[in-house]
Amino acid sequence: LSIRRQRQMCKETVKDVLRYVAKNYQEPIALKEAADIASLNQEYFCRMFKKCMGVTFLEYVNQVRINHIHEELLATEDSITDILEHNGFTNYKVFSRMFKAQFGMTPRELRKLQEN
Repeated sequence: LSIRRQRQMCKETVKDVLRYVAKNYQEPIALKEAADIASLNQEYFCRMFKKCMGVTFLEYVNQVRINHIHEELLATEDSITDILEHNGFTNYKVFSRMFKAQFGMTPRELRKLQEN
């Protein structure tokens, strides 16, 4: 298969999964659900998703959630805990580490920066 054809197949395979994640990121999303949407077994889906997207499925879901959380941190004064729960994140330590890696600061630091 040509590289172009492989990319097209990748896009087609993950398109419905990406749409599903965009709609349901606030809820727990099981790998099995995503694999079923793509009509693949879990192991093959994981390899295919990583190859197509450059990140694992879990990393992608967390990225979607973190982006929504970032927006809410700037747009609301809701507590960080409430925002995390509202966006489907259950582990504050994991979230905090990922958030800082992406934005170079903690959620609190982001809010302080916005206040100034």
